[in-house]
Amino acid sequence: MSESLNDFSEPWQESIVGHCLKNYQFLLKCNMYLKHEWFSNPVVGTLMKQVMFIGNKKGGPPTVEEVLGCFSPEESSKYSTYLYRCRASSENVSITLLSDQLTDWIRLINIKKMFLQT
Repeated sequence: MSESLNDFSEPWQESIVGHCLKNYQFLLKCNMYLKHEWFSNPVVGTLMKQVMFIGNKKGGPPTVEEVLGCFSPEESSKYSTYLYRCRASSENVSITLLSDQLTDWIRLINIKKMFLQT
């Protein structure tokens, strides 16, 4: 098991970003335990990086407009498409189920690290 979110399908990875746009508590937990580099799609990873950065700075979940404001007008179209996919994916994946799956995955990563250190 590597430190990447490859164990989760792309729609599930997108739903992580989508839920972070709606739920600040979920965003805070993701910010503590996940790294944007772990997302298999670099565009989704970049979106997660911006969502986490803005959320920390703002003290709440960012709006779509705030996230898209981080990109040039040329890039905005591509990121906008993915951002709306992330929001749509979050409608199809329960935040409770997603949280439980991520918690189990993080525990496995930590156990692996513990064994590799001994």
